[in-house]
Parts: sequence; structure tokens; C-alpha cells
Amino acid sequence: MRKILLIILIFAAGISFAQTKVPDKVKTAFDGKFPNAVVSKWEADDDEYSAEFSKDSINYYATFDEDGKWIETGVMTAFDSLPDAIKKSVKDKYKDEEIKCAYRIEGFKGLVYYEVDVIKNGKVTELYLNKDGSEADDD
Repeated sequence: MRKILLIILIFAAGISFAQTKVPDKVKTAFDGKFPNAVVSKWEADDDEYSAEFSKDSINYYATFDEDGKWIETGVMTAFDSLPDAIKKSVKDKYKDEEIKCAYRIEGFKGLVYYEVDVIKNGKVTELYLNKDGSEADDD
């Protein structure tokens, strides 16, 4: 029975990986920017591809366009390690909501901003904030 379950799980995992076809240009660009990273999942959204991966036991995501141009990288971080202005802004506006996760994001234009995901009414709300706690443009 265990063997059958294992075969089913391996088959299901293979199907989920096969669902996102990642262009070779994107894979090559990813491997060049993040050597030795372990990708857990690729996702496609329009003409952008995002990889969830770990490196040195830290969780990241990175997004590339269809030509392999790097767009941004986010590193998962503890909410308590975010700048004080961001923590205050989130706590003031979402004091009763659960914080799911937080990321420090660096974009190709050199911009750094933060994403804080809160669970509100059973749904995840993504907040994009500047270091000073003001709303950031997530483009």
C-alpha cells in the first residue's frame, strides 16, 4: 500500500511541475543569478515567471520576464525584523488580522520595498510598503 501511495505522490508531483513550462532563457538567467539554489516551484503570470527557492536555508522568490531579464527578488523575513515604520503601519491598519509572512523585495531598478501578507476575513491581503511605512508601487 505504501508503494502505491508513493507512486501516486510522485506522479502527482510530476504533473504539477509539468504544468508550468519555463522558457530556457528564464532557466538560464535564474541559474546564472542564483547558482546552487533549490527551486521548489515555478509559476507563470502573463509573461513573467517566478521561482520559489531556497538557498543557505533561506526562502526566496525571484521573478524574470520571458526573455530572462531579472525583475525582482524577495527574501522571506520575520515581521519583527521589518523597519519600525512598517510594523507600526501594519499594526495600526490591521491590528486584528494575522500576519502570514513578510518579504524584503529588491527590484531591478534598485528599489527596495516590503511585502506583508495579512489574513483578513479568511483571505490573504498583500500590502506593499516603503521603508517609511507608506504604500509602495508594486510594479
